[in-house]
Amino acid sequence: MATAISWTTVPFARIVYGTYTGAGAAHNLKFGGKPIWGKVWNITDGDFEWTYYKGLADGYACQDTAAANSVITSNGFTEYDGTATEDSCGITIGTALDEAAKVFRFIFILE
Repeated sequence: MATAISWTTVPFARIVYGTYTGAGAAHNLKFGGKPIWGKVWNITDGDFEWTYYKGLADGYACQDTAAANSVITSNGFTEYDGTATEDSCGITIGTALDEAAKVFRFIFILE
């Protein structure tokens, strides 16, 4: 599955953003940098959004809905790193943050 990623550079920060279509599976977003903050939201239904910040435990996500805020403790965000190349640095968006056939938008600020 292809994930659309666009790059924008601003002073003192790198920002990546794009969309992906849910497939009921985890998505590896590879953007050549370690995220320090990010947001993913369901733009098909507009019913969920999730926040990531550096230091969040692997698999966790902060979930915001119209009804309540909560913490997801498994299958949320997991940072992965390596040599800071496109293929080895980014974040995994877990299955708890995915619905098949829904479109999601994301934005991440990188170190």
